[in-house]
Amino acid sequence: MHMKLISLLIFSILLISCSFERSQFSCEGENQGAVNDKGRVCVEGVWIDQKTPSDSGIKTPTDMGGTTDIDVFDMSDASICPDEQVLCDDMCTDINTNLSHCGKCNNACSESELCSSGKCAASCEAPTPNMCDEKCVDFESNVNYCGDCETACPERAGAEISCESRQCKFECKENRDDCDGVVDNGCEANLLLDQDNCGACGVKQKPEVCDGKDNDCNGEIDDGLVEICDGMDNDCDSVIDEGCPKNIVISSNDYASFGVHGNGSGSPFDDSCPAGEAIVSFDIDFSGNQVDRVVPKCAQVKLVTDTSARPYTYSIKAGSSTALPARGTNTTQTWLLECPRNEFAVGLVTRVASTGVSGLRLSCAELVVTSTFGIVYGGIGTTEKIGSGMDYDNSLTAPLVIGGVRGSSSHILDSLGIGQKSILIDLK
Repeated sequence: MHMKLISLLIFSILLISCSFERSQFSCEGENQGAVNDKGRVCVEGVWIDQKTPSDSGIKTPTDMGGTTDIDVFDMSDASICPDEQVLCDDMCTDINTNLSHCGKCNNACSESELCSSGKCAASCEAPTPNMCDEKCVDFESNVNYCGDCETACPERAGAEISCESRQCKFECKENRDDCDGVVDNGCEANLLLDQDNCGACGVKQKPEVCDGKDNDCNGEIDDGLVEICDGMDNDCDSVIDEGCPKNIVISSNDYASFGVHGNGSGSPFDDSCPAGEAIVSFDIDFSGNQVDRVVPKCAQVKLVTDTSARPYTYSIKAGSSTALPARGTNTTQTWLLECPRNEFAVGLVTRVASTGVSGLRLSCAELVVTSTFGIVYGGIGTTEKIGSGMDYDNSLTAPLVIGGVRGSSSHILDSLGIGQKSILIDLK
């Protein structure tokens, strides 16, 4: 029996404490979600601190089983009270209407008086000349008694509610708007998060760009951005076009992969294209079944950027040309083995007879820049094949091009082989 009494006493103390706590911070009559000048928000009729659950200890009023924590207030601090209320006897009190604390704490009005605008009076006086629920109010401006004692202005989502000239009105809060024109749901559109009303009614979301704004209305500023090559800082890292092509890097000429084909007599030669150039044609003198003379021509390998496209597009073109030395001295019938414009030599078929080089054919290809800024061949074509004899086919693979020739010559072309250069794109 003794333990039951103790338990009942503890329960009663807790119940009284919870009721007392709620009474001190009542925001009845205020809109759900309203915030006072103390930074507290009205939730379920009680002013609470806007804190996370880890910061506090007391639960919201709903059956004392709410999930939003509120702060344990210091009851000696008058700053806990909402606007136009003061702390009297440890209670937040409206001294404009309270009969026991009219105008100031402990100033009680007589039984025949009312508290009107902080003064004890026989009847309600301006600026609160109307009486409702034993309180003096102003029908012109009071949102709980707008026009009469029965009319309380309804809540509207995302809106500030007011009573003006006895009429309920609402005005959209910042970044909220009434986009559907339906009064009952108030300012339903959150212009920061509504992708159909992004920034303004009827404006669809836009792709996110680096401008310090939430263009796609997903609640994040400058998020998910990827750098593209367009002369702008797309990903907001203060670097423009990082990872985009800057220029062409061409290796020196390398003969290691290919031999020399022919009879091996005559004077040896080794002719490489100038730095940054590759072979595009052979100017040949040919008679009978013999290559009498060859003059290779090189062209500059240039990276070209088309800035009219977004993102930029890139291509490789042939620039100014350079002729290598003539090898062989006979001048007979002229032939031109030439790659199409803006293509480069990527293979050579050498025909060989007992007397030396008896024929040639070039393979050519456009150098294509891929989306990941590698280089591939855009399709291989061949020039006319001249002469007859045993064929030696020296074909390259991307990103290689013919970068020079070597061999031996006398009055004719005795032997010939090719060298290769590798082409890469240097990125920013």
